[in-house]
Amino acid sequence: MTTHPSLFDRIGGPPAVAAAAELFYRKVLSDPVLAGYFDDVDMDRQAAKQAAFLTMAIASGMTSAITNPLHGDVVKACMGADVMMGHDPDCARWIRRFREQPPQLAGAAVEGAPRGRREGGHRRRV
Repeated sequence: MTTHPSLFDRIGGPPAVAAAAELFYRKVLSDPVLAGYFDDVDMDRQAAKQAAFLTMAIASGMTSAITNPLHGDVVKACMGADVMMGHDPDCARWIRRFREQPPQLAGAAVEGAPRGRREGGHRRRV
C-alpha cells in the first residue's frame, strides 16, 4: 500500500510552520492598527507558541479553524474547504447539504407537485 505524505509533511513540517508564524507576526507588527495590541508582548515567545499550536493542530489532522459549527457561513466554508482538499469525494456531502429540497420535504405541501419520480415511473438509463 502506497502512503502519501500528510499535509503537514507537504508544507515542510515544523520549520515551515515556525517560519509562517514569524512572518504572520512580522506583518501584524507592521500594521499600525494591530501593532498596539502587542506592545507588552514578548513576540519571540508569542510566535513560538503560535508555531507550536499550529504544528500540533496540523499534525493531528485539524483542517479548519476552531469556530462555531452552527454558524451557516462557517459550515459552508468548512464544507467548501473539504471539497477543495479532497476530503469530500465527488462533492457528495456538499450536494446532500445544499441541494434544493422539493417543497414537500421543506415543509410546504404543494398540491400536484412532483413526488420525486420520473413520469411513467421509469428510471433514467445511463
